[in-house]
Amino acid sequence: MTREELTEKVLSSNSNSFILELATGTGKTLVSIKKIVQQHIKGEPILIVIPKLILIDNWKAELAKFKYEYLLEDITFVTYVSLPKHAGKSYEWMILDEGHHTSERCMEALKFITTKHLLVLSATLKREHRAFFINKYNAELVKVGTREAIDSNILPDPKLILIPLTLDNRIINCVIEKNIKKDTSSSAIKTIGYIQKWKYKGYKGPLRILCTQQQYYDDLSNLIEWYKQKGMHNAIMKNMWLHKAGERLKWLACQKEELVRNLLKQLRNYRLIAFCPSIAESDKLGCPCVNSKVGTENLEKFNNRKIKHIAAIDILTEGANLSDCKIAVFQMINSSERMQVQKIGRALRHKEPVLIFPYYVYTREAEIVKDIVEGYNPMLVEKLDINEIENIKAIIK
Repeated sequence: MTREELTEKVLSSNSNSFILELATGTGKTLVSIKKIVQQHIKGEPILIVIPKLILIDNWKAELAKFKYEYLLEDITFVTYVSLPKHAGKSYEWMILDEGHHTSERCMEALKFITTKHLLVLSATLKREHRAFFINKYNAELVKVGTREAIDSNILPDPKLILIPLTLDNRIINCVIEKNIKKDTSSSAIKTIGYIQKWKYKGYKGPLRILCTQQQYYDDLSNLIEWYKQKGMHNAIMKNMWLHKAGERLKWLACQKEELVRNLLKQLRNYRLIAFCPSIAESDKLGCPCVNSKVGTENLEKFNNRKIKHIAAIDILTEGANLSDCKIAVFQMINSSERMQVQKIGRALRHKEPVLIFPYYVYTREAEIVKDIVEGYNPMLVEKLDINEIENIKAIIK
């Protein structure tokens, strides 16, 4: 299905409600705007629900770009958090942007909001969300995944560069902390080597264990597996398992800080975004950041071609458009399919995108990267040894 066929499918349909489950970069916003324009009666209210206030500017920019600014007179923007405040109101159109953010609380509120037409926009909608909108609104599902969009030439086929890394098991440069609180005095903390940890298995006092990268990873993985087993029948343990699993991926990402800085140096002449695990890590890369602390000023500078590199965390995973961004470097590799789809979508707007994944072999990262790679053209996947980073420009060309 081409972009034109996709648009025509929606515009020619007589359905009052749609689920546009379309890959990031396929033009969900434009298709929805055209459908609204097709049936909108001037003066009738339109409600656009967004996950973050930053997306209001994106909608305004899209409306201006295609000469539909006049719709703003009838549009009200609201976040998913504030959606229940609109219970009891009626709208001609209701658009749920990034509709996967529709919580149970929002679903309950929607029962008390009347609308003639509904548009749900998302690249990664959960099964329960899909069922809810189909059952309540008789919504027509229009779905185009990333692979289908690439095969249909709606999105470009990216080049993937994989950089396999190995956790060090010789140098003791990591610390495992047990039972240490913020107010624990340093004199109360007992410090031991990793080989001694079993002697202190039942030790209840504050403990600091000196270890290698590999030992730190193994210890955290063992803890995650323990929580996972307990979490099968215990909600609290399940939450701890998921929390620690996310913590493990963030820790792995932090170990790649020096490598990513080197990559940015080698690629200084390319337009690039680096996805980081935290605000603190994004600050360390030495390039302009886009995060909740500094806002989106650097994103505007990037899109206006005043800077070539930006570092970001999750603020750019949804809705935020990048202008002519050729390369995405994934310091942080998320286990969430939705997060990966959103992040990769930032780069797939370039005509010749490149995705760079430095990852640690024999870790959870390797499993995630393997799953990601399976969705792309194997002829465009290359591995690069860490000692050959200076050759990365030759691969990109």
